[in-house]
Amino acid sequence: MKRAHLLLAGLLLILMVTLSACGTPSVKNEKEILADLREQDIGAYIVTESTDSTASIQSIEILKRQTNPDEKTDYVYVTLYSESKNARHVNSLKLTYKLYNNDGWLLDSWDVYRDGPYSVQPLRGPDESLVDDFFNRFNNSFSGGGWVSYASWRTEDIQTDLESGIASISVSAQRQCELVTTSETLLLEAVFSPALCTWQIPEVGVDHYLVSLTYEWIFSNDTFWDQDWSTTAQLTINNIDPVNEIISLAWETDGGNFGSPEQFSGEYPLSRNSSIDLDHIQESVSDSDRDSLNYLYFLESETTLDNGMILRVSVGAISAGWGSGSSSKYVFYTRF
Repeated sequence: MKRAHLLLAGLLLILMVTLSACGTPSVKNEKEILADLREQDIGAYIVTESTDSTASIQSIEILKRQTNPDEKTDYVYVTLYSESKNARHVNSLKLTYKLYNNDGWLLDSWDVYRDGPYSVQPLRGPDESLVDDFFNRFNNSFSGGGWVSYASWRTEDIQTDLESGIASISVSAQRQCELVTTSETLLLEAVFSPALCTWQIPEVGVDHYLVSLTYEWIFSNDTFWDQDWSTTAQLTINNIDPVNEIISLAWETDGGNFGSPEQFSGEYPLSRNSSIDLDHIQESVSDSDRDSLNYLYFLESETTLDNGMILRVSVGAISAGWGSGSSSKYVFYTRF
């Protein structure tokens, strides 16, 4: 009889263990967790601030977990590997699973796990639309009515380092202003924004990108007038040769009420005031002169006339005055 009681007790113990095992579902494995993440569309939150609509989760890796059967919680730390339209993403999350009597382990909430792996790497480099956007932004910001705006540009080459998220873009561009035209070479730098999942050119101006420049003044027997008190001055610029630094002009004043008339013409040496090397702009420009690259101020040139006056020609003005850097007696043309 005693032996029968022991046998019965053993059977009851086995039955209790079996029932206990059947009553506590196993925690989710990687395949099941991946299905839960896809079902809750976690990929949409990965790129929530970007132009990408969602990220497709390709796989996950469980970093660590803490299961508390008594508290009916399972904390799972995972790394997600996913792709969106523009980028490859690595994100880490802390998942909180809770055990429900009828439904088993359910994903209750999740948080970013900042100590886990994280990276965003572009899938491809920038295209020419980024260059178009840059020059359109420049024209809107610096043109002031179009007087230093770019008329045309062409992307020559794009070199992209996807791992670092940096691209170098070689561009040739031209400006057509009222007094001067330019042919320019620029080296733009684009960076990939992990938050926005897009390529961007951070600067608005060309002051860090302009590499070299050639220019040509647009004058062909153009005549200008200005008056100082009773004296009227007439200036005719026949031509400017920036390569040989020569200006061909004719000057005439009527003398006014108290002076004598003046009249002379000829070719005069014309030199730029700036020391910026047009073949090596970034190597020769100072920080204080960088803004002049946007407005072409560094092309301002001057010559001394027969009457001792200094004639200055710039993109925005033509003037004459006494002494270099002095105020102008005559302003023949101005954009300001």
